[in-house]
Amino acid sequence: MSTGTPAAAGGPRGAGGYDRVLALLVASLVVGALLPRGLSAAVSAGLGLLLWLAVARATAIGRREAAAGLVVFIAIMGFAIVTYSSDADRLAAADDLLLAAAVAALGAVIGRALVREQVVTFSTVTAVLCLYLLIGLFFAHAYLGVLALDADAFAGIDGDPDRFNLIYFSFIALTTVGFGDITPAGDVARALAATEAVMGQLFLVTVVARVVSLIGHERLKR
Repeated sequence: MSTGTPAAAGGPRGAGGYDRVLALLVASLVVGALLPRGLSAAVSAGLGLLLWLAVARATAIGRREAAAGLVVFIAIMGFAIVTYSSDADRLAAADDLLLAAAVAALGAVIGRALVREQVVTFSTVTAVLCLYLLIGLFFAHAYLGVLALDADAFAGIDGDPDRFNLIYFSFIALTTVGFGDITPAGDVARALAATEAVMGQLFLVTVVARVVSLIGHERLKR
């Protein structure tokens, strides 16, 4: 029996499909809003661990790959706890950049599973929405890493910023709403914000629109 073969095309992947993944992603946003910066980082890493388990189940990846990812997320969670108890900026930056890389890995696993789908279902749409939220979280952690290295990277953030400031900014940039209360001031932050805005719009008008239009239809085989 192969452990790397995806579930049957067109059917739900795990018992809950991508519903658990979407719920955990929303929880990640709420955690950033409710908890202080240090605790939020550790809890976010813990949610990342749960996200990996949910993604592994939804995409039916192989056991070895799932176990390897589990070890990585446990290590990131431990690093987050150590980092924010020491209050070192460089370590905080490293932790947020590691979290950004972990979020990118989650998106890659979901994207790979979606490419293999033969029939577009509502589960597929949920997976695409998960990818959209993952883009926002990826850039949020990237912004947090940049801010940890450069306190002047963003204007409009006074005092010791909580994590939700830049999670909020990330989704404002992703949706190109542009309230202007927080603005990128450094070159790296500006480049990231511009990239996120372009990615967000392209994702909505290409991937999301295309997937929704194909619900219930079989994809053309190459």
